[in-house]
Amino acid sequence: MQPAISVIVPAYHAAATLPRCLDSLLGQTLREMEILVIDDGSPDASAAIAEEYAKKDPRVRVVHQQNAGQGAARNHGIREARGEYIGFMDSDDYAAPEMYETLYRAVQETGAKIAICQEINVEIGSDGAARELGGTQFPGPDVAVYGAAQIRDWFLNYTYVFFNNVWNKLIHRSILAGEGIFPEEHRYAEDMVASARMFARTEEVALVSRGLYYYVRDT
Repeated sequence: MQPAISVIVPAYHAAATLPRCLDSLLGQTLREMEILVIDDGSPDASAAIAEEYAKKDPRVRVVHQQNAGQGAARNHGIREARGEYIGFMDSDDYAAPEMYETLYRAVQETGAKIAICQEINVEIGSDGAARELGGTQFPGPDVAVYGAAQIRDWFLNYTYVFFNNVWNKLIHRSILAGEGIFPEEHRYAEDMVASARMFARTEEVALVSRGLYYYVRDT
């Protein structure tokens, strides 16, 4: 089955959180998806955990590479992805069950090449329970389309800080075409550079005013 979307999950020192992340992806209401775990040469059990998930569910694929950083892992995932749309998730975060179906409907119904949802910041207590800390609030109705000029203004002025990240987005693969949309020469803030490049390549973006991505804060 050709997946509608591919979700790329870089994994490095992720053994403690990867199961929660993958469980949330396998529990998505959108079934036509593949989950690409990019093992970034992790020295812990991340790769073994991902391989166990792949044995149980054919939607999970594991790709191994020598340690090269998250940007390189994401670029590798883009090259491997089969979906028309691509999403990214960090291995210590998780998603609401309807996240990717909601974003996929947004791009299908509006014709936008990128859809972005709100995030919910959480911290995980010692008992494993999640405590919500709030999150971004977009303007407008449940789904609204904004032109590139407005999106870039918000991005450049940090109006919505999480525009800088890629994990709350669903992106048409044509926006990611070419070599290395994520910079690989440094190991931090590659999201911001990649997001700027994505926004420069699209005319419209759909904003989904719902908190669907759970961003886990370090405690």
